[in-house]
Amino acid sequence: KDILCAAGYFLSRNIKHQHISVMAPNSYDWLVTYFAVIGSGNIAVLMNQDLPADILQWQCDKADVSMVCTDQEVFELAKENLIGVECVCFEELKSDAAITVDMLYDTQEEDTIQMLFTSGTTGKSKAVEHSANNWKNVMPTHGVRLKSEKVERVCIPVPFYHSLGLESVSVSLFNAKTICIGRGI
Repeated sequence: KDILCAAGYFLSRNIKHQHISVMAPNSYDWLVTYFAVIGSGNIAVLMNQDLPADILQWQCDKADVSMVCTDQEVFELAKENLIGVECVCFEELKSDAAITVDMLYDTQEEDTIQMLFTSGTTGKSKAVEHSANNWKNVMPTHGVRLKSEKVERVCIPVPFYHSLGLESVSVSLFNAKTICIGRGI
């Protein structure tokens, strides 16, 4: 229901085909926002909230980010330091009435659904786009080890803005596993 409320926030404001950053520590709200951004027909730009403000501004500019969604802890810093982007707290996203599942954006395989930044081994990080098809193809390959019925819960200590973290979440959910989220192991 929370995903449908957050997606309703974007859709009720006609926010579509925008690059929206999800910038906060791993949390349930982070996941809700990520799926709501994609479900409303936007592109999720995954960013590390612990980077210096000038790097975050550069990434926002590079990825054409129009909105940053974050938790209360990061909200004030983002609002104060990021120029040219709207900042929204996770709590505000959940304040709208839920939409129905049939109102979610019908993502096409070639649609870009997310952007991640590389580690920047050549100097500066680069924004890498993933299509829905790219992401769909990850599931069968990496989900093999989670198909076992012996595995009930998965602890994911890797940041969700990292491809391995988000991949672990997606594969775990795809295989109906409980995800343990925390600020560390």
